[in-house]
Amino acid sequence: MANRDQQIELWLLEEDEDILEGTPCSDDEESDHLEVQGENTDSEEDGDHDLGEFELNQTFASSASPAHVFTDEDEVPLSNLFYQSVDNTRWLKEQVRARRLMRQHNIVRVQSGPREIAKTKATSLDCLSLFLDDEIVAMITDSTNKRILIEQNKYSRDRDAKITDELEIKGLMGILYLCGSVKSGRENILQLFDAKKGTGMEAVYLTMNVQRFKFLMRNLRFDDPTTRAQRIMVDKLAPIRDLFQKIVKSFQKHYTPSSELTLDEQLIAYRGRCRFRQYIPNKPAKYGIKIFALVDCERPYTYNLEIYGGSNPGPLEISNNRFDVVLRVTEPIHGENRNVTMDNWFTSLEAAKKLFENKTTVVGTIRKDKREVPKAFRTTTNRTEFSSLFGFHENTTLVSYVPKKNKVVLLLSTVHNDGCIDESSGDKRKPDIITYYNRTKNGVDLVDKMCSLYDVARNSRRWPLTVFFNLMNISAINALCIYKANNGLTKVLRRQFLSDIALGMMKPLASRRMSTDCLPKILKLKISDFLGIPLDEQPQKVASSPRGGARGRCFLCGRKRNKTTRISCQLCGKFTCPDHCNYMCNSCYENHT
Repeated sequence: MANRDQQIELWLLEEDEDILEGTPCSDDEESDHLEVQGENTDSEEDGDHDLGEFELNQTFASSASPAHVFTDEDEVPLSNLFYQSVDNTRWLKEQVRARRLMRQHNIVRVQSGPREIAKTKATSLDCLSLFLDDEIVAMITDSTNKRILIEQNKYSRDRDAKITDELEIKGLMGILYLCGSVKSGRENILQLFDAKKGTGMEAVYLTMNVQRFKFLMRNLRFDDPTTRAQRIMVDKLAPIRDLFQKIVKSFQKHYTPSSELTLDEQLIAYRGRCRFRQYIPNKPAKYGIKIFALVDCERPYTYNLEIYGGSNPGPLEISNNRFDVVLRVTEPIHGENRNVTMDNWFTSLEAAKKLFENKTTVVGTIRKDKREVPKAFRTTTNRTEFSSLFGFHENTTLVSYVPKKNKVVLLLSTVHNDGCIDESSGDKRKPDIITYYNRTKNGVDLVDKMCSLYDVARNSRRWPLTVFFNLMNISAINALCIYKANNGLTKVLRRQFLSDIALGMMKPLASRRMSTDCLPKILKLKISDFLGIPLDEQPQKVASSPRGGARGRCFLCGRKRNKTTRISCQLCGKFTCPDHCNYMCNSCYENHT
């Protein structure tokens, strides 16, 4: 347990107390519907105090029953052998199978970590390109250009609504990553691009001007906007589905998870209009888009994601029953002898049995109002603090633990087949099942914390853009996992890692911008310093004496500067201010001419 805590601390070395909330905005193009999830997922629940006489007799008989298997000759009442739940599920009071060091369905013979081409990626940008690859960038570029073509007639000048390309989209994502790395994701855009007052980030305004950034962010799309109206009638996730599925498939393609994973829900902060927006009061953001996530416990690598989209009419309709959600999200690891740790929103005896048939084990808290839980397990009556009650049903173990007065914790496991107590827990005498659960339950929560620490998200009224920001965050975390594994590193500053990714995506765009003819020279000089490339020296102009009375604007000064002068170049005759000309003696002048 201590080792797991140390691993989490290593991933969260740069954690602070910033809390990023969603955007309290609306979108006229999207209808709104809010669902409330008011159920409590805490592991501790109040114990019942109204046991029937039959269940009380069972509890007393359990404490007095001998530790061996009864035969017919013993003539012991059946109530001394098992607990019976409301749905008539019988839980044996004593396990009948001999304990083994490692059960066969817990053995994983494949080493976790990057696989296939992912093993060859050594740089931060190469690792990210496994997920946000050229195909993804091309898809975003094509969809965005279709949106720009629709919007072009609203602009009087063509240059204000130019179509984009892959290089510019990568530069845009690089800016988002850089802002996230310094926790400026939700900073005012004008302040972020301000080059005069000194409040802006130089790398940002050297890569792209503020008008272009705002234009691209307004028109960034991830599907064909010309056919969305038809598709969204049968698919609420149409604006993001194709992109989302491609990125999630790449998560599974390039990584082999460890033997232990966590299944939990993630709430992306969003307060705009959305037909499947959720309200979950026990989450930090409270309002947002719910995503079911399957995360590796060894590293904070997200292996599978599913957006909760409510009910979808038509061919894309899927069941949102908890049992079906568990089977769908864990499907990529079926048949691999891995374990999934989950909270009481997901855990049920039915799901545990089905997963066990698919060679996947479960450890999770379970609600006391489940019909398969016997009444004796729900109560604290006549039970001392730190006491445990065990029940065994086929390949499943149920434990009821009293951590404090009038509180009970219920867990179900198909990993454990005994009632062992963790001796390292001391006087609290925690069962091994609880120790295991505490060690493996934090996978999704760790990813949530890492996402909020360096969040690329900006305030937005469009929920597809909010989902894309989350995909960018998770892709960068997964890339960090692969980067550390390939380079054999245990400690990497994530801030520096994100900064390296951002600069790698921004510099090609800045280099192209530097070649623009109309760009002011002072800006070109700054870009050359940013890129570390010397700017090609322009030939020095030889100045002539002032022209009588005539004035003109210096052709080397920027339009905003608008500096006029009477001095003109001796060779080309263009007006040149003193800042952009040199004076020579007669001897040098004669040699030059």
